[in-house]
Amino acid sequence: MTLPFNNLSFLHRGGEVGKLLRETNWNSSPLGSPESWPDSLRYSVQLILSNPLPMSIVWGDAKSYIYNDACLAYGHASYSLGLPIEDTLLWSRLEGAINAVMDDKPRMATPALLFENGESAINLQPSMGPLYGDQGEVSGVLLVWNSLSSPDQDRELYKFKFIADQASDPFILMRKDGSFAYLNKIAMEKWGYSEQEVASLKVPMVDPIYNIHKFEEAFALAQKQELPLFETLHRKKDGTVYPVEIKMGGLVLEGEPYMFAVARDITGRKIAEDLLKESERKFRSTVKQAPIGITILRGEDFVVEMANDAYLQIIDHKECSFVGRPIFDSLPEVRDTVESLLSQVYRTGKPYAASEFPIPLNRKGKPLMGYFNFLYHPLLDEDGQISGIIATASEVTESVKTKQFIAESEKKFRELVMDSPIPMTIVRGEEFRIEIANRAMFEKIWRLSEAEVLGKNLLEVFPELHEQKYPEILETVYQSGTGHREIESLAYVAGSDGMKKFYLDYEYLPLKTANGKISGIMITVNDVTERVEARKRIEESEQRFRHVADSAPALIWMTDVNALSTFFNTAWLNFTGRTLEEEIGKGWLSSVHPDDRVICLQTYTQAFENREPFYMEYRLLRYDGQYHWISDNGVPRFTVDGGFQGYIGACMNIQEQKAFSSELEKQVADRTRELEQKNRELESKNVELQSFAYISSHDLQEPLRKIQAFTSQLRERELDLLTPAGRNAFFRIENAAHRMQALIQDLLTYSRTNSEERNFKDISLTALIEEVQEELKEEIQLKAATIRVSGHEVFPVIVFQFKQLIHNLISNALKFSREEQAPDISIQLRQTTAEELLPAQLDRNLRYVYLSIQDNGIGFEPEYAQRIFEVFQRLHPTSRYMGTGIGLAIVKKIVDNHDGFILAKSALGQGATFEIYLPILKRG
Repeated sequence: MTLPFNNLSFLHRGGEVGKLLRETNWNSSPLGSPESWPDSLRYSVQLILSNPLPMSIVWGDAKSYIYNDACLAYGHASYSLGLPIEDTLLWSRLEGAINAVMDDKPRMATPALLFENGESAINLQPSMGPLYGDQGEVSGVLLVWNSLSSPDQDRELYKFKFIADQASDPFILMRKDGSFAYLNKIAMEKWGYSEQEVASLKVPMVDPIYNIHKFEEAFALAQKQELPLFETLHRKKDGTVYPVEIKMGGLVLEGEPYMFAVARDITGRKIAEDLLKESERKFRSTVKQAPIGITILRGEDFVVEMANDAYLQIIDHKECSFVGRPIFDSLPEVRDTVESLLSQVYRTGKPYAASEFPIPLNRKGKPLMGYFNFLYHPLLDEDGQISGIIATASEVTESVKTKQFIAESEKKFRELVMDSPIPMTIVRGEEFRIEIANRAMFEKIWRLSEAEVLGKNLLEVFPELHEQKYPEILETVYQSGTGHREIESLAYVAGSDGMKKFYLDYEYLPLKTANGKISGIMITVNDVTERVEARKRIEESEQRFRHVADSAPALIWMTDVNALSTFFNTAWLNFTGRTLEEEIGKGWLSSVHPDDRVICLQTYTQAFENREPFYMEYRLLRYDGQYHWISDNGVPRFTVDGGFQGYIGACMNIQEQKAFSSELEKQVADRTRELEQKNRELESKNVELQSFAYISSHDLQEPLRKIQAFTSQLRERELDLLTPAGRNAFFRIENAAHRMQALIQDLLTYSRTNSEERNFKDISLTALIEEVQEELKEEIQLKAATIRVSGHEVFPVIVFQFKQLIHNLISNALKFSREEQAPDISIQLRQTTAEELLPAQLDRNLRYVYLSIQDNGIGFEPEYAQRIFEVFQRLHPTSRYMGTGIGLAIVKKIVDNHDGFILAKSALGQGATFEIYLPILKRG
């Protein structure tokens, strides 16, 4: 009984195979009814049914096999649709490669298979890619069958090409002038150059370290002796530089000297791409990895929605410059050829397929004609309306690029293997006799001499392998003829230095004679122990961190690159009384106080976007229903190479500090009120002080003038009549009057520095100094003093006050001079930065005018450097040095009025220096 499935849209097309799929009784198939097939399988079946290329699918644990119409021409008609591929003749040749893809392991090279095509035969080689299920797991394999030519080959050259075809490293042949005689396909693909471009390349263009001079020296040396293994850099066509390990050697072909090189990329493996969760994204991932070119166009302008790597490689464009733009903006050269075809499919909804269709393309900056098999298929939206076109394309300009290798003897082939930087050996026969092994294998893996190994049974030399899995795998490879590859496989190998543990990426590749009989196995290994152990250390470190975090009293959390929380320590969970499952993601926000939630999230989001640390305070609900204030410090996490990993943060309960701060604010408010009261009282005192200043300037000076007038009359008329005691008393009265007058004047000056209106005026400080010198001219001449002024500054000052400041300082220098030495006064003026001046009181954001007055007078003890600026402070008796003790206090007050500060430096008998620092400010 047949079960028609004509109602399923994904089975509508496909010609003869599509009809068979719709009429097949699926009850006996492992796949079950097509109505229950997962979306990813439906997408894949629809893809191959609509494609003119030979394509097939292996699906599920049962490895059910489905193919399209194009496969019928190559003998697939004998295979039952939906039944396991293990029941077909294909399985014996493709088992290893299919299993590798299904197990999500590195893909193996697939052999070419001979198919009958009418009266002729053709070699087909499948390209394989994974198909993902609805949960993101690898659920199947997509096979695209590519035709291959089969020219006759020399036996030894065939052996060499067989090995080279399986190699994962570039093989390079260079001429004496540094040009390239040959690059294998791996090298050209690695560097991004075409065969035509290789002709103009030279070594320095791809190796920025190995210049032409160095190359010529190495070339000459390589003809005489073996060159050591070394590391250098290779530069791709796009400018990308990556590290390589190189082995080079010299050889002569047809009488001409050459140098060959084997370059191994030591950058490391790429991190596997994250699996997409949604079904459409899974489909896009499948398309992205498909071995044929696929692109999706949307709308009447054919805007590129996506394009897989194979398609981008075909058109020679980067994804960033192609996706999101109308296709003819990026590829104007194809408009005349395909625009009408695309419009027809978009308008009619009928697919269009073509084989070996000529399409002009600009590649590497040059217009070239390519030939393609392609299919334009309409895409329907949910309402059944055409919204776009999916285009699949496979280039057939060249099925397989011609590979040119060195036509050398078995000896040269062995030398090439021996000189490879990758550990390699060949074992022969069922007893696995070790025929050859290169230096890398002896030194890095075996750690034994050639005499101990060569010609002997592998398992006899290394009996420890019997307790491991490798003998059984070797036997399977030898019997089945199917290669085997693993990564990071644990192995123990005993050498001269004892048993050693390895993690190895290895491959067992069967070797065949000319008649196809298996004669041995080529073993290639790569020691990745350091990388694996480093990863394990990181994992152990992560476990230790979680243990420490759970033991810490602080509340610790961690997020991922999507700003979602992934970890909360025990202290956090105990505080909130919630489970980890409740908190992860954004669950923790529910415990934040509603009034704090918005600002909390904004602070975190802004810091996350800028990858910068943050600090915030918010209220968090405790297990007992009470909100407590916590402080939260968060910092971004990065890997060793700078990759962003998310954030980590620690929180502290600051409820008590908040309570203390609240009380402190109350006390500050109370203290502020008290200070306001004291200020009012101080203002009252200032009024009284101003009254005293008025009395000093008028009422006190009036009787003082009378005393001075009478003493003047007594000096003129009665001085000679006085007795010696009377004359002494007279002189005392006269001196007291003079001191009283000076004291009143200094007090008035000091008072004026407080009350006088501060009117700043730009004035030359040098000119101001000259005015003071003129006023003190008689005293300067009397003491034969020298005054030296250096520098010139125009600076805004309160002119009267600053003139008084200079007057007081010069007067002091003259007054406190030494009797045996004329005064020498040095005045310096300059403008500079706070960093150069150095005193800690300076603002590092301002510039300053620096004024210093230095003398050679009697000086004073350093301990008085601050006291001398206090009112009525005197260091010497008035009988020797006249003065009131207010002059320097006035200087200090004037400096304060100019927002500066003053320092005094001295030592007894060594003169004094007064340094003044005035900030350069904008004065209103």
